[in-house]
Amino acid sequence: MEINDFLEKIDVNLLIFLLTTLIGFISWLVKGMLETPLSLSKATFDRHFNTRVEILTEIKNRLALMLYLTNGDNNEDIDRFKNEIQEFLLKDGKSAYISKDILDYALNISVLPETDIEKVQLTINLIDEELHSSISKVNEELRFYRKFSNHNPIKRILGLTFITVQYLIVIITVSTLMYLFCSYFITNELWFKAVAIVVLVFIFFLIDAWLSDRSINLKNILAYLRRKQGLTNEDYYFFRKSRFLILRKIASVNQIRKYEKIDFSSIWNKSEESEIFGIIGEDHQRLKICIKHIEQNKENRREYFILGQSQIKGKIIPFNGTIKLINVYEYKKLYFGVDNEYKNSGIKKQGILIGKYQFNQRDEEKDFGLFQGKIYSKWFIDKDNKIQYDDIERFSDGYFNNAYVGTFKSVKNPFSKQCNWGDFRVPLANEDFDIGEGDFKVADKYLDNGWR
Repeated sequence: MEINDFLEKIDVNLLIFLLTTLIGFISWLVKGMLETPLSLSKATFDRHFNTRVEILTEIKNRLALMLYLTNGDNNEDIDRFKNEIQEFLLKDGKSAYISKDILDYALNISVLPETDIEKVQLTINLIDEELHSSISKVNEELRFYRKFSNHNPIKRILGLTFITVQYLIVIITVSTLMYLFCSYFITNELWFKAVAIVVLVFIFFLIDAWLSDRSINLKNILAYLRRKQGLTNEDYYFFRKSRFLILRKIASVNQIRKYEKIDFSSIWNKSEESEIFGIIGEDHQRLKICIKHIEQNKENRREYFILGQSQIKGKIIPFNGTIKLINVYEYKKLYFGVDNEYKNSGIKKQGILIGKYQFNQRDEEKDFGLFQGKIYSKWFIDKDNKIQYDDIERFSDGYFNNAYVGTFKSVKNPFSKQCNWGDFRVPLANEDFDIGEGDFKVADKYLDNGWR
């Protein structure tokens, strides 16, 4: 009763002022409680991000240079890079900015007298993964800024209007869906509840895809299936641009676990040197490659140790390195050549393998170089369960095998050059390079680049 009398006597304008002030104070308090931690977190993130990218880049550059120098007696340069890595990591607490795995590997490489090429490459891959994830965040921020911020006032207003409409649509849609869900979920049958849940999840997925600027189309669905299959965009580009498969279709399952213990080394030095053709650079300078020795790693069956030599403009340089299997696929059906010539030969399986190669070369003049890329090879299993080089289609137009597709870098010229070679044909060369129908034949415009 006393409270009612008090409320009747109070000035309405004063009450409105006090309530407005209270609401404003609470809003300011909540805003400060939310905004201050976010601002501090963002400042910490920016500072940490810049330092982290700088440290990872410095370490990666030195490790990459070490890869160039591991193919010879150049210990002074390697030791210098190792000392720089140690000093860099142990100075000013910089080691606290990188992950434990990278720190352990980098310190291990820099301390041990012998250089483990495998560990160096593994560390570079780990750094690339972390740099990619960090830089992806920056790219997202840059896309957002370009989309909703502009010096043009009209475009700026349109951008702000668009993002405001996005939020309004999401709020209305989610609220409506939740209302319908709560209203009808309790009163309807079980099948309706299941359908409602599926539809609700799907609608939320579409909203998330729209706000994340991800289009739902056939191209993205195919890209998803490719990732499930283990193939990359460059693999599909190779298959589409070359005649490597010759209308054959591979199964959708990567069988690397099934075939990892099988020794594929016999299929990589099957062809004669005169049957291997290669190019380097945009002018398609002739490259000759000869693999002298291949040995499967007994501890890691997916890895093979390679010894060989390259020849460019008459200069022969030895190299060593590795091939690592990443994909092994079987064909959906067997192929037996023209007129089913090999139908009764006992072939049990056919397919292709995809691997990553890295060959390091160095000559007496300290001309360091690095071949790296992917290799695509065809194989089949004979009646004795042995892996054989698949040359069944050898006499078909466009047939080739053991396609090496990648790049070459040297210390003298660190910019990557196209560098491809293969058995019987050069993969992914310029369209006007190989003018042969049944056999490999170089066009006249390229003959002076070592092809005469």
